[in-house]
Amino acid sequence: MSRKLSFLPGTMCDDRLWSHVRSFLPSTYRVNLVPLYKANDHEHMHRIIAHAIDPATHLIGFSMGAYLGTEYVLQHPGCAKSLTIICGALSDLSARERQRRHTAIELMSRGRFKGLTDISRFVHESRMADPAVAGVVRDMNTDLGKAVFLAQMTAMTDRQNLYPILEQQERVQDLEKTPVHSIFAQDDKMVRLSDADKIKKLIPGVRIDVLPETGHMAPLEKPKELAELIIDFVEHVENKI
Repeated sequence: MSRKLSFLPGTMCDDRLWSHVRSFLPSTYRVNLVPLYKANDHEHMHRIIAHAIDPATHLIGFSMGAYLGTEYVLQHPGCAKSLTIICGALSDLSARERQRRHTAIELMSRGRFKGLTDISRFVHESRMADPAVAGVVRDMNTDLGKAVFLAQMTAMTDRQNLYPILEQQERVQDLEKTPVHSIFAQDDKMVRLSDADKIKKLIPGVRIDVLPETGHMAPLEKPKELAELIIDFVEHVENKI
C-alpha cells in the first residue's frame, strides 16, 4: 500500500540528511523532502509545512524540524496522520543560550560565515572520521551558508516552550487525533534523554524509542535502524485506522 511521508530537516540540513534513510524505505512510500532551508522566517517555515502535508500524511521531523512539526500539529489538529519526532527538543532556549545566539547573529551578520566549528556536539565520537556522517554535516553547512544560518537562527532563537501547551487538556485531546512517535539518540548531546519521560507523561499513547550508541545526527548515523522504526510505526498507524 502507498504511504505518504513528509520529512522536515534540522538546522543547516537539506535533502542529504535523509538520503540513506530513504534508501531503506519501501518503494511504495511516497516521500516528500520538505525544504525548510528555503524559509526566510518562522512563519515562512509553517507555510512550507502547510503545503507539504494533508490529513493522509505521516509527518516526520528531525531536530529543528521535529520542533516545528510538533508546533504545527498542535496549532492545526488533525493536519497529519501521524507525527514522528526525531532528536527533537520541544522546550524553549535558556536565557543564557538566547543571549549567546543573539550575539552570534549580530556578529555573524556583519562578518564572515565560519559555519560549524565543532561538530563533535552533533556527531557520535565513533563517526567523527566517517565522510558519510561528519563529512555530510560539514558539506551541508558549507553549501547552505551564511544566509540560511542567519535565517534559521533568527527564526528559532526565541521559540516558545511547547511543554506548557502540552499540559493543557484541550491540546492533549487535539493531539490524540495524531498518533505521536518520539525517537531519541542515547548519546545525543543536544537533546536530553530525560525528555523522553516528560513526553511520555504529557502525550498519552506516545511511542518512545531510543537508538543506542547514536549522536544527534541519527538520520546519518543510523539510517537503517531509523528507517525500520519509522516503517514499524507508520504501518502500525495505517493498520489501526
